[in-house]
This record gives sequence, C-alpha cells and structure tokens, in this order.
Amino acid sequence: MAAYNRLRLYVSNDAYTIEPIVFNSLEASPRVLIRRDTGEISVIAPNESVPLSFYEQTLEIDGVLGLVPLLAGDYLVVITRKRRVGRLFPDSDHDVYAVEETKILPVARSVWSLSEAQRKDEDAYLSLLERMCQQGHMYFSTTWDLTSRTQANLQQPLSTPLWQRADRRFFWNHYLQSKLIAMSQSTPHLHGFILPVICGYVKIATASINHKMFQYALITRKSVHRVGTRYHSRGIDDQGHVANYAETEQLVCYQVPVDMLTHVRSFVQIRGSIPLFWRQKVNSKYTPVLELVEKPNSDAVFASHVNDQFHTYGTTGQVMVNLINKKGYELPLGREFQAKVNQLADPRLKYVHFDFHEECKKMRYDRIALLVNQIQPDLDAHGALACTLPRAGTPHIAATQSGVVRTNCIDCLDRTNVVQSVLAKHVLVAQLRDLGVLAPAETIDPASDFERTFKNMWADNADVVSVLYSGTGALKTDYTRTGQRTKRGALNDGWNSVVRYVKNNFLDGSRQDAYDLFLGNYRPANQPLVAARGFGSGGKSSGSPYDAPRFNQAHTLVLSIVLLAAFALTLALLLTREFGDLVRYQLAIAFLVAVALSYVMTKFGTQLVDLPRLVPVDYVRDREMGLGSPIKQR
Repeated sequence: MAAYNRLRLYVSNDAYTIEPIVFNSLEASPRVLIRRDTGEISVIAPNESVPLSFYEQTLEIDGVLGLVPLLAGDYLVVITRKRRVGRLFPDSDHDVYAVEETKILPVARSVWSLSEAQRKDEDAYLSLLERMCQQGHMYFSTTWDLTSRTQANLQQPLSTPLWQRADRRFFWNHYLQSKLIAMSQSTPHLHGFILPVICGYVKIATASINHKMFQYALITRKSVHRVGTRYHSRGIDDQGHVANYAETEQLVCYQVPVDMLTHVRSFVQIRGSIPLFWRQKVNSKYTPVLELVEKPNSDAVFASHVNDQFHTYGTTGQVMVNLINKKGYELPLGREFQAKVNQLADPRLKYVHFDFHEECKKMRYDRIALLVNQIQPDLDAHGALACTLPRAGTPHIAATQSGVVRTNCIDCLDRTNVVQSVLAKHVLVAQLRDLGVLAPAETIDPASDFERTFKNMWADNADVVSVLYSGTGALKTDYTRTGQRTKRGALNDGWNSVVRYVKNNFLDGSRQDAYDLFLGNYRPANQPLVAARGFGSGGKSSGSPYDAPRFNQAHTLVLSIVLLAAFALTLALLLTREFGDLVRYQLAIAFLVAVALSYVMTKFGTQLVDLPRLVPVDYVRDREMGLGSPIKQR
C-alpha cells in the first residue's frame, strides 16, 4: 500500500484538515483532522462531509513529516516542495524525491499560556527544528520503501502499508510520525498519510557503455541510532548501535530490448564507528585525547552489534575492514578491536586491519587493490542481489547477498569513503559483465562518461555523509573524483580540516541538539534522565536547558585578547612611519596574541567548546552517573 503522493492542507483557527489529492478515482478519500484547541487527532471517513468554507488558507503539500511536541503543544511539519530525483526502475512508478522545503505549523493557537522563559525556550526549539528541516539530504518515495535495500523490498508484500515495511534503523522521521503510527493500529485509513523519509544521499543516472543503456543508482541511508556530530558521538552505545552508521547500496538496472524485462543488480556495504566504548573529549585541541572506556557490558554489546549485522545482512560472512593507523594514538583502539574479535571467536567474522595511511602513503592510492585482493574470496562468498523485474507479475530472484563488508576509520568518513568507492567499482565491473554490458574480460574505460559519473556520484555521497557528521565536505575526494591524489586536493583537505576544527569545537553543540530534538532523544515535555543543564554550576537549574550562559570567563578572555590585539595594531598603523618597523610590530603582536590564545585554550579549553545543551554527551553523563572508566589513552 502506497503513501499519498499529493495532499491538500486546509488551515483555520480551529483545525488543520489534510486530505489526499486523488486523480481519476471515483472513491472518496479519508481526511485527517487536527483540532487546534485540544490537539486531538481524528480521521474523517471517506463518506463523511466537512464544511470547507471556514478555512482561511489552503496549501498543497507533498507529504507530512509528522508532529513534534514542544512546550506549547504539537507542531505540524509538512513538505511544501519536493524535487524529483529519478525513477528507481524503468517501467515502474517508483519515483524518488528530495525534500526541498518544509513548513512548521503550530497546532496551538498561541504561546501566551507559556511563561516568558518558556517562550524563549520554545523559540530555541523551533530554531533547532527549522535547522534540521533546512539542512536537506532527506528523500522519500510514496510507492517504494526507500528505507530498505532492494533485496529486503522484494521479499515483502507490496500490499503491506509502506511505513510498516520500513527499516526502523533508517526511518528518519519515525519519532515525528509516532502519533499517527499509534493511531493507525486501530484506524487503517491513516496508513496512506504516514510517509517514511530517509536522511542521506540518493542519485540516479542513466549511462551507456558499448552502446548499451543502463541505469546506475547510489543510495546511502543514515541510521537514526546514535546520531550526532563528530566528537559528540563516538563508538558504541549500550544497545549495540554505533555512531555514524550508514548503509550504502548501488543499484544497476538494465533492460534487454527483446524480452522487455528489467535486470537488476544490487550491492550493499555498511560503515560505522569502531564498536567499542571509546570517546574523545572535545577540549579546543586539534586532536583530543582518545580514551577507551571499560564497562561491565563491553563484551556483550560488541557481540550484540556483530550479531545484528549477521541477522540483517546474512550469515555467510561479515568482513570488518579497519583502516585506522597501526601506530600513534589510534593504535590502542585497533588493538582492542582485534582483541574483541578474537574473543568472540566467530568463524563467520573476518577482521582485516589495513593501515590506510601507511599502505597508501605518498599518494599511492592504487595500493587499495591489495585490500581488495585480500577480501576477494569473501566478496565472492557474500554474493550480490540478481533479479529480474517483469512489467507485470512477480519478480524473479536469481541470487541474493548473504554477507556484508563493514568499513571504518576513526570518523568513518574520508578513508572509508575512498575504500567503499573502490569496492563498489570492483563489484560493479563484475555486475556489468554479468549483465552483458561489458565483455567477460572488459573493464570500464577510465576516460568514459560513465567513469566520470560514477566517480562524481561517490564523491558527492562522501561529501553528504561528511557534512552530516563533521560539518564539512569529505577529505580525499580528489581521488574519488579523478582517480588520482593531487596537491590541489591536499590543499583543499587542509582547509576543510581547519573548518572542521572550528565547527567541531565551537559550533557543534547546537547541531547535536538539533539532531536530538528531531529524533526524539530529547523531548521538552519528558526530559532525559540526566539533563545537560546545570553541569559546572552545582547542578542548580530553574528547569531550562538554556539556563547556563553560552559565554563564560574563558570566552571573555579570548575576546579581551582579540580587542587588545586590534587596539595595538591600530596604534602601530597610526604611529609607525617606516614600513619595516610596521611589519616587525605586526609580527610581534601576532606572536604575543598566539601565545596568549594558546595559554587560554590550554588552561580553559573545555570551557570554550560548544557542548550540547539538551542531551549530555556520553562522557558527561557517565561522569555524573558514575559509569565507565578510562582503560587506555595516548
């Protein structure tokens, strides 16, 4: 059962009414009524009439993201503009759309029932919610379960409501839809209004090789579990979910003109933070200290994570490719990862530690072929989905994927992106040969249009995953786009690294808050067990997460240093006549400023950083609750 493709929203002072826009149908459609005085949601049966004359505004919308409960009550979030990305399969109606614009509508008529402090908090929550909606990278289909990989889709009946087929791990707006989902158990008419949305990347392109047309799609789904920003979300949690977890699927569709069938090939990879309890406490340093944390449930949680991947992707095998350094501060993490794998002693689990920086130093990225050769037998054993879709009738599944490659580096971004694109290309060549697009011994021409399309799609995918986690585009994308590591690309990486440092230390707290509010990790009416507010102030609070001032003594010191430096430079410009003296004064002032800032950041670094205010990061929560202890650090 599909979700409604187009809706009409009637707005009045008393209610919001949502009805489907259905063309070429003789049957009436149900409508959803949201009363603005009580917040009550009801469904109007298709044969019941509602007077529309009292509605003040009518909007055509592309879907309902859901309802977010804040202090004044619920807010209705709707999609007001979408962009068509493409059609997943030729000769199908499975169109994919990107969310382009949204609108947040208050259910309550006003916020005057709130105190002044509550209204300020409400404004802050709305700002976070708007930030999430405006960041983009959300996609949906009303006829195809975009949260699930193709293999899982084909194994489910299409008669099941779309949201019930969804993979909960990637159902990005599940929390927003929770009220409608709960009601749908007793009110089936609601099924069509519940639209699952993913966060990640989708691109669909047509291509030609050897005068044979085919379609290539790339889909990345970001998990809703342990979502966060770079230093505020590391490792694993007590439920076995890891930070920056994402599933990436490449999909190839080829139609043979004579039989009018669509031949489909799919290959799925996953990425995720190293599945151990570890952290890096953000403290204004470029590379915060990496700590492994020992907890009583460490072994059980690691085993749970591994077994979840077997349950989801098949029991033939699971390859854990670890790309972190075998020396320096990353070494203890790699050793502990290896120890956990050895302790689990599951013959289906293979661990490969490929030191990316050592193996590919001096821009020798071609050496990734050594890794591909090492896991080639596993790729062969895992297989990939091969099926045929007729224009009408039941799909024929010839082969399935029964294992998965799980890749990680420290951030699961830059090194991971490069390796995943190489593995995807390797498998793609085999798939195109299997489809007859390439000859048995033929490869993709490095100068072909499709080669450029493939590389740009993977580079764009890398940028999106990186922006969602680190706040900047990915590093090393010059190799992904061109097949070569360049000096210009290295310079661009340097700039992105500086921007990452600034964002991750001084701006990411509010970005983490936006994730937590949107996904329901923080609920204003039902706050978490340990609130972020009150830390560093003896735990005293009046009930608002925004009680503690954003700026403190450390920020005042930094501002004072900057103002003094500006004053000194102004004096130097006004009083110095010789150019050489002016340069020397400027260098001296710059040196003194650097020393002063270095001292302040060393002594007050943890006070300068931007920590989340809604839900505390793990190391703050653990400290307050007496959980966990560091077992290793560099």
